[in-house]
Amino acid sequence: MRRFAETAAQNERAIALRPNYPEAYINLGNAWKTLGRANNAQVAYERAIALAPQTPEAHFNLANVLVDIGQLDEAIASYGRALAAREVYPEALHNLGSALLLRGRCKEASERFRQALLSWPTFADAMIGQALAFMIEDRSVEALGLLCRALAIRQSKEAKQLFVAWTQTVNECPNIPGLRGVLGEALSELWSRPAAFSRFVGAVLKSDGPVADLLARYTPAHLEQPGFRLAASDLAALASDSLLRNLLQNAAVVDVPLESLMTAARRGLLAIVANGKEHEGIVPLACAMARQCFLNEYLFDFSESEIALAASERDRLSAACRHGAPVSALRIAAAAAYFPLYGIPDCACLLERPWPETIQALLIQQIREPQAELELRQSIPRVTPISNRISLEVQRQYEENPLPPLDEHGAIRSCPVRRISAGGPSVGAIPVTGQNSRGNPERGVR
Repeated sequence: MRRFAETAAQNERAIALRPNYPEAYINLGNAWKTLGRANNAQVAYERAIALAPQTPEAHFNLANVLVDIGQLDEAIASYGRALAAREVYPEALHNLGSALLLRGRCKEASERFRQALLSWPTFADAMIGQALAFMIEDRSVEALGLLCRALAIRQSKEAKQLFVAWTQTVNECPNIPGLRGVLGEALSELWSRPAAFSRFVGAVLKSDGPVADLLARYTPAHLEQPGFRLAASDLAALASDSLLRNLLQNAAVVDVPLESLMTAARRGLLAIVANGKEHEGIVPLACAMARQCFLNEYLFDFSESEIALAASERDRLSAACRHGAPVSALRIAAAAAYFPLYGIPDCACLLERPWPETIQALLIQQIREPQAELELRQSIPRVTPISNRISLEVQRQYEENPLPPLDEHGAIRSCPVRRISAGGPSVGAIPVTGQNSRGNPERGVR
């Protein structure tokens, strides 16, 4: 801020020496705006316009200040004068569209964003603005396509917020290029709580790809048969779907057909391990499955014979750890898909061995983090002893299953959303392009 204060002082000295110097007034206004002195900036820009009425930057910057102080109608008029002074001015078109949107003039705003994109096809902020206009007009598929394009150019906070809001309103999957990649990043980079995406991701997975193929091949009657399991080739196909793995690792599956398919997939993983087979290609899926089961608290259905077989594999893993014997990554993941690793005797030693990244993440989730929770629990002071039988049972229940679960997603907060109208998208998703200096128009990040 000190640098901008110095800039303001320098331009004031320049104006004292040359009062009819419009560029100095524009630069002075820019400095005042950055310093938060909007009224001073407005005066400086108006003086520049009086000296040089056809200067587009002066009208553009004045309009930005007028938006800041809530004079939207005056800002709209000033953006219009900037466009009259410069034939190709996508930043002014974008900001005019944003101001029109704030005034509820949605169709006019959409047209301005469209014009901005005609002159600057990779202008991500204009894509976001038009996506917001489309959402208000209930043109959700077109909005999503624009958001995916904008996010491929620049992952701004506004674009992420709009994308998260969009995914929470639909249960169908449009055919949008790049949608799977954006969803995968949203899940893995925690744009919001992963649970917010779960239902929509399920719809995307069922629309195309390995999950869709298997659900088409195996009817609900197949999947509900006692003991039905997926073959190794089916598991290999699922392992190739990075979006599925992202979902399993980060959020509980809430789609019934997908849950049935994952239940059959878990049985298939167990059968491969129990038969002494190795299948390195499905290890990433097995690890994702184990992490999913830990997240959903092992709610997938199982038969008595299945859980007995899983318990046998658990005991074999425990014995191997106790004796320092080699153990395969697939065996660890298969056991962890039925029982939390922190509860299997001697499994803590697995943390000391080198593993692929997928196994390391599983061990952190099921051993290291529960160990840290236990250490924190022991540090909590006990004011009075607990002796009542029912109280002791309640204590045991909550210590085994703390609410809310303590994982890396628990601290993620959703950004507050300010509404443009009842039920409408966030005003915060309308980015306003920054001020321009005369002779050096600023286009932001391309």
